Amino acid sequence: MEKQKRTLGNNTTAGLRSNRFKASIIERGLRAILCLVFVFSALGVAAPQAAHAAEEGYLLDRVITWTDGSTEHVQIDNGRFFVLDGVKSRLVGMVLATTNMPNQVASDDGAEFYLPENLAIYDRELTYLESIGVRLLTVSLRYIRWYTPNNSIQEEEAGFTALLNLIYKHKMLVIAQANGKWMPNFGNLSKPNFSWNINGGTDSWGAFLERYSNILARYHNVVAVSADNELDYLLKADDCSWDPDFIDQDYGPAQVTSYLNFLTGILRRINVPIIHKLMGNNLQRTDIKAACLAATDFPSFDCYARSVKDMDARLDNLVSWMGQAGFPTSGWWCMELNNGWPGANIGDLNSGYIESVFNHGATVAVLFPSNCNELDVSFFDAKGNPVPKLAEIGKDIPQLQVAISQPAIIAADTRTITAMAGGVRWE
Repeated sequence: MEKQKRTLGNNTTAGLRSNRFKASIIERGLRAILCLVFVFSALGVAAPQAAHAAEEGYLLDRVITWTDGSTEHVQIDNGRFFVLDGVKSRLVGMVLATTNMPNQVASDDGAEFYLPENLAIYDRELTYLESIGVRLLTVSLRYIRWYTPNNSIQEEEAGFTALLNLIYKHKMLVIAQANGKWMPNFGNLSKPNFSWNINGGTDSWGAFLERYSNILARYHNVVAVSADNELDYLLKADDCSWDPDFIDQDYGPAQVTSYLNFLTGILRRINVPIIHKLMGNNLQRTDIKAACLAATDFPSFDCYARSVKDMDARLDNLVSWMGQAGFPTSGWWCMELNNGWPGANIGDLNSGYIESVFNHGATVAVLFPSNCNELDVSFFDAKGNPVPKLAEIGKDIPQLQVAISQPAIIAADTRTITAMAGGVRWE
């Protein structure tokens, strides 16, 4: 379960403005990123080849032209399997965390993912993930205007495109996530288009989602989007200790339906399937679970357990409930996977957890998270190096992703993975 600290009012901005040296560092970096955004756009990175019209039987059907000029036919069939260049298979992915990064200037939870030093870490992580066969990422592009020197929309776009361009270069498919639940004034969902103060003015969730969607629509390696996260877990004051005025959330399925209809009405412009990540390790608030599933395209769940046996038992209950509630019991996506929660310990994780979710009908299993301030949970260390557990699981990924069907004719793949020395530099 991902968390993002909610910044109230303009406290962060005031602190940033009081330190001109810090602001100067960020501003120079963001200017460089903005310049590179225009360069990448001219090269076709931010506007890849237009998607093919979706054929009957596919939720997504498009050809992506990568930065090296190669193309890839990416499809999601009606069973929610990925079909890449005609090869149907289950995919193992990774949550590329956009908080808890080791380098920060204005934030206190490592949320400045766009800083050059953090992009260099992502570059190393993505290079390694390519080498073990991972093609799928979940990425939450968080609200970053709190931290940028001028709190501007232009800086927001520069930060987002810096990370998206890097991911595109590594030929990764992206499930993007929009998190409103942790934002100021989300409250009890009495107003889906809630707003907050920023830099002497206001911004709103709807305005942010429109900007967010317009950026994501330029990247055809974005293959799905998650409309918020775990609304079946209502936040309590203990979850938001940094906010002394926080009141326990209290909403029901009617408010959730109204909210998700508002979100999906904007997110549809990205032209990809829309999911909502629900808690799969327990059956709390099944009324809200059902409302989320009814408002989105197909089921997805975050799955945690203490052992493979425990995972099997929890998923038995989950799949049974889905069937009884009238939702599909196969073709669902596992969007977060680790051992236990809270108190997860990656040392106890093994490939059997992935096999368990696949055996219970999932077609995607996404490991959580790439990096965290707790190494007991993370798949990479603070420098972007894989921990031994990821190397162990990585050996099994080719078999976990073995083709379910082969194309009649497929050209030999001559693409190679090249490690980039020094990572990405935004000088």
